[in-house]
Amino acid sequence: EFGESYYQAVDDLARQCKAKSGKTVALMCSELDPRQCHRYKRIGEDLLKQGVKIIHIDTDDTDWLHPNSSKKQPQLRLFGVGH
Repeated sequence: EFGESYYQAVDDLARQCKAKSGKTVALMCSELDPRQCHRYKRIGEDLLKQGVKIIHIDTDDTDWLHPNSSKKQPQLRLFGVGH
């Protein structure tokens, strides 16, 4: 299990994401498949529980809402750029 500092960091990140309403906050990872990343498995779940909307970008340049990992949704507008 994660320590208190992990949960404090997630709380702080969630608060920052909510404070940036209308803006995009990005967490980057070098994993090709977002489902293999600890950001998806742990941080994504914990942020989702706090009401943060999470969009993953996949290897084929599609994006999808967390936690929908079995079926990709149509591409969303990220960073103000439409597909």
